[in-house]
Amino acid sequence: MELQLDAQSTAPDTAWIAILQHVDASGAVTEVTAGYLRASLRAVEETDSRPGAPVLPCRTFDAVPVGKLVQYRIPMVANARRFPAGHRIQLFLTSDDQNPETPALLSFRHASVGTISLNTISSSSRLMLPVLAKTH
Repeated sequence: MELQLDAQSTAPDTAWIAILQHVDASGAVTEVTAGYLRASLRAVEETDSRPGAPVLPCRTFDAVPVGKLVQYRIPMVANARRFPAGHRIQLFLTSDDQNPETPALLSFRHASVGTISLNTISSSSRLMLPVLAKTH
């Protein structure tokens, strides 16, 4: 699972926290899985990566170009979840999850990057989810 996020930021670094949620027919929300990426550590090891499974060594700081569109490949923690007909999936995206009202998978909170930014997400962003054929 991978979030291909196309975004602009007003700061040289930020965090991307993505939480995939299951929304049942009554509207109740359950967190399913999550992904995290510090924007300045976005370099992908292309030779070891494949669609849906980026490899990010997170060793080299590269400041985010302020005001420029950047593509981030954010790996999501693998899981096995069946979504029944009539239910929805929802992606919650934030750059800081310190507020207790912000969803946090398993109540885990990330340390703040320490910058304040205004982030703009492009509609070209994509969430890549594997889909398995229905079994009998």
